[in-house]
Amino acid sequence: MNTKRTRMKLLSKLIIEIHIFIFRKTRGTPRSFNQKIKYKAAFDRRDVLTTFADKIAVREYVADAVGENYLNTLYFKTDNPHEINWELIPKEFVIKANHCSGGSVIVWQGALNNNFLPKNNKNIYWNRYQITPDNLVREDLVNLANAWLNRNYTYSFPSRRIPEWAYLNINPQVLFEELLLEDKNSIAKDYKFQMYNGKCEFINVVERNKFDSGKEAKKFSSIFDRHWKKLNFSLNDGVPSPVLPEKPDNLDEMLEVATKLAKNIDYVRVDLYNINKRIIFGELTNYPQSGRNTYHFEPFAIPNRKKSRDLDKQLGAKLVLDNYELIKV
Repeated sequence: MNTKRTRMKLLSKLIIEIHIFIFRKTRGTPRSFNQKIKYKAAFDRRDVLTTFADKIAVREYVADAVGENYLNTLYFKTDNPHEINWELIPKEFVIKANHCSGGSVIVWQGALNNNFLPKNNKNIYWNRYQITPDNLVREDLVNLANAWLNRNYTYSFPSRRIPEWAYLNINPQVLFEELLLEDKNSIAKDYKFQMYNGKCEFINVVERNKFDSGKEAKKFSSIFDRHWKKLNFSLNDGVPSPVLPEKPDNLDEMLEVATKLAKNIDYVRVDLYNINKRIIFGELTNYPQSGRNTYHFEPFAIPNRKKSRDLDKQLGAKLVLDNYELIKV
């Protein structure tokens, strides 16, 4: 491990200890969903959380739990971006850092023609980029990937989010994956299954770039229960699509996959894709929004903090955290 990475890891460890100290001094028993996510970040030290967070290690977990057929194609992985074998990578692809949330580039013919990667990577805050294959400058991508690898995602300055322990001990790498498209104009829908104690509480369907690339890239987020009944709130920065996504014909199989992946854990969010009835694993999320989730209600443009707090408490009451003090790690 290089000196910079070592310093970043030691700093992250210190911040984690400060977070735990403050949590013990200022927080009581967690009751809302957000409070429980922050509590989990402070005290849950099971190795499986690191496996969930590691975008490379989690592939073996998924293969063992549900089968390799649910994985997307992995073209290449490396801890040295200067050694990328470009002959193994197609024209369109996704590159990610395995040790963070964010930190990705989508190389796609449908991206806007005026998008380019940054030339200055001094201050990298785990952004997501979309560029066309014609606008891809390999040197810029290598420099960006190197910038990712030299940062520890556990806590990122100047972020105000909680430190996220699960990312602390991941060996940083970059991976090149299959680009998943709904059609030539749209990135595949992201089905986010909120798994409370092994049971799906609700499903957040995120649609990105729903309209053609000549218009503004739009993002929609629609919430359903496990039976595909539309729920009356939206999550974080998303609003429901004007044309709601249809219930997948293989929803039962998606629920079965999510349930198997969430087995024996109090909370995890299971992200799946579904392209022409092909179910594809996306990721497992331990700390959604770092415990800063917000909920919105019609009219969505007008925040209602009281209703948001009330729903957060209702969801928190449904989630029973494991007793981390009794778990052997």
